[in-house]
Amino acid sequence: MVNRDSSIFDATAQDIGDYQVFCFKANCARTTNKHLDIIIAFFKWMVERGTLFVSPCLQAEKLKEGKFQRAFLLRSEIDILYKLVKEDKSIEIRDITMFNVLIGTGIRATELCNLKVSDFIDDRGGFFRLSETDGSSERLVSMSNYTKHSVMRFLNVMKLRGKNENWIFTSPRGNQLKRHVVYDRIRKITRKVIAHKNGPNMLRDTFASQAIDQEMPLKTLQLQMGYKSLRTIVSKYTGSTSIGRIKKVFDQFHPRA
Repeated sequence: MVNRDSSIFDATAQDIGDYQVFCFKANCARTTNKHLDIIIAFFKWMVERGTLFVSPCLQAEKLKEGKFQRAFLLRSEIDILYKLVKEDKSIEIRDITMFNVLIGTGIRATELCNLKVSDFIDDRGGFFRLSETDGSSERLVSMSNYTKHSVMRFLNVMKLRGKNENWIFTSPRGNQLKRHVVYDRIRKITRKVIAHKNGPNMLRDTFASQAIDQEMPLKTLQLQMGYKSLRTIVSKYTGSTSIGRIKKVFDQFHPRA
């Protein structure tokens, strides 16, 4: 963002893009666009009265308004969150592993609860074998080495504690973990950096934004996240005002990106 000691006359297109992303973190697309309208009108007035030669808002684009606007973590927030989680000794290793799996694979909270030890495949970088809810098919979900090692470390800890459960993530009594428990634990972690829309769905959207930013093929992303239609991926996560574009603006212009 523009330094508080800087003059508004020094505002650039980079500052406008940076502010747009900053505003979107705490507001919906419609509210962010209203903020942008005010800024555009102000700088237009400045140009008309001769105070500025050109408006810094000429290349500013409004966000697409609709029910599919997503909440997600920015790269800087992810880095901060990993650091805080590592330093917070009160967070259980189970909850840290759940966080790593959700943000590292893009799977749903329900799918996380249904993971069995036999679903984890320690091969070619690591996979989960997930069964569709209707039992009609299976899909393989890949993961990074970091996520794989997190899962392996958690399973080894459980073995050392004498736990030999069927499910990967369980309650203290060894029962299959419930979805509401996942939401509660993840929110306690993510609210360290963001106060709104901070449940497992946000981590799923964060995975999608990171994948698009890294130019993962949409068909691959569709299979990874378990969507039946490629159209769903396109409508939720892509477009001229997509998460990928917003992230790229942030990563390019933010001074600490």
